[in-house]
Amino acid sequence: MTSKAARKRNKRKFRMPKNVHIQSKEAISIATETSTRPTPQRLAQGKWATPQGTGKSQQPMVDLASDMIGALYEAKKISISQEQAARVFQQLRDAYVAEFDLSGFKSCLAGGVSGYDDSDGNPEAKKAYEDLEKRIGMVKTAILEIECAKGPDRKPNDLIALHRALDAVAGY
Repeated sequence: MTSKAARKRNKRKFRMPKNVHIQSKEAISIATETSTRPTPQRLAQGKWATPQGTGKSQQPMVDLASDMIGALYEAKKISISQEQAARVFQQLRDAYVAEFDLSGFKSCLAGGVSGYDDSDGNPEAKKAYEDLEKRIGMVKTAILEIECAKGPDRKPNDLIALHRALDAVAGY
C-alpha cells in the first residue's frame, strides 16, 4: 500500500504536459513513397537502367556499371558471356567465403559471444568453388579474385588475361 502523498507525487510525475499536440487519426495521410533516385552527380558516374511499365516510380534505378566488370561490359570490352561468367564466379566466391564465417572487426561494446555451430555449413558451396578452381587453374582463379573485386573506376591489370580467365569459367 502506498500513501496518499506518494500517489499524488506519482500522478503529478506522469501527468501529460499541457502543450503537447496529439494528431487525430483522420489527419494522418498515407502517402506512397517513390523509390529513392540517385543524385545528379551519381547519375553522371554510372550507366543506369530506368524502370519500365506500371509502377515504375516505385521501382529503383539500377546501375549497370556498379563494378569493374559492369563497366567493362558497358564499354564493350568484354562480351555478355564473359560478364555472366564473372557474375557466376562472384556468386561462387561469395558463397565460398561465407562458409569460413570469419568475424570481422568487432567493437569492444559489441556484446554477445558467438556460439558453437556443430553443422558442416554448406559443403556444396565449398565443393563448387573448389571444382571451378581445379577446372580453370589457380592462376586464373587468382586473376578473377583480384579483378572481380575492383570498383567501377578501376582498370584491369591485364585485359587479355581477364578475357582468358572468364572464357575458362564460361567453358570456352
